[in-house]
Amino acid sequence: MTSERDVFKLRSLVLAAGQGQRLRPLTLSAPKPLLPFLGLPILSQTLRKIAQVKNPLQGIAVNAHYLSDKLISFQKQCIIPFFLSEEKSVLGTGGAVDGLRDSGWLKDDEHLLIYNGDIVTDIDIDQLIAKHRASGAIATCVFLDHMVGTNPCLTKDGFLVRISGDGNRTFAGVYILSPDFIRTIPKGTSDIIKTFQAALSQGAVIAEYHHRGLWYDIGNPKAYAESQLAVVSDENKLNCLEIKESLAHFKFAYDWRPGFFSATPHTGSKVVVNTPVVINGSFDMSRLVSVVLDHAVIMPNASLNIAKVYRQICLDDVCIGF
Repeated sequence: MTSERDVFKLRSLVLAAGQGQRLRPLTLSAPKPLLPFLGLPILSQTLRKIAQVKNPLQGIAVNAHYLSDKLISFQKQCIIPFFLSEEKSVLGTGGAVDGLRDSGWLKDDEHLLIYNGDIVTDIDIDQLIAKHRASGAIATCVFLDHMVGTNPCLTKDGFLVRISGDGNRTFAGVYILSPDFIRTIPKGTSDIIKTFQAALSQGAVIAEYHHRGLWYDIGNPKAYAESQLAVVSDENKLNCLEIKESLAHFKFAYDWRPGFFSATPHTGSKVVVNTPVVINGSFDMSRLVSVVLDHAVIMPNASLNIAKVYRQICLDDVCIGF
């Protein structure tokens, strides 16, 4: 006979409703999760990572408020289907869950994997799910060794003791909530951290998944730039984050060398570059229908393999293949 514990139903939510004020002016025209990380929107990489989990998913949702029209357009083109939960006002990290519950998308017997939309990481989600199921905890959160400049949390023997104050860990923004925990989230706007605090004060058990691998928060311009430079300079990091696999999945062509990375959509695509750009390197764009370069300067010794190219300025010693 199958027990309720053996029937594990899981959905996932990517948080994408925030305004990204610390990343302005980059977020004046796009929400944070749609900013590219090495050529591909962060949200695309996150959706692929979640969709690949071995545990069957009942569905993936993305919440939206700020520049929600951009996420609506992205949803129409994305090859990984997801439910878009539009919020008339920002409901917070707790209220986002409440919105899914009220809409009927999230069922009463389902666990929920929540993933911050502004992080890039090689967290093993399958191991996180296994830890959550084995622990029997009301929730399981991913924590990192404490990072300077972040709010410390305290864990002990694989369980959360305190979510704020002095501690040995940094909250990673990835966590699984059980149906029992979800029922404690207050109606309306709320902060999930406060709900964690309330649960701990009442003696609830919250498990720790300690992640020791890569984790990048792109919440400000400095972190956004430095994280990409760190990854593009180290092929091992590139492989751990499955950047090449994600680009291939979403039909992007790429060129990588230590310290250099370029990515472009292919398969019948037309690329139009109508802002000033300097091209210096080797590019294979032969799968594109055409490339329009309105204000491009192609540097000496650059090598381009392009099906059709229009309106370029070429300096000496440029090789263009057709």
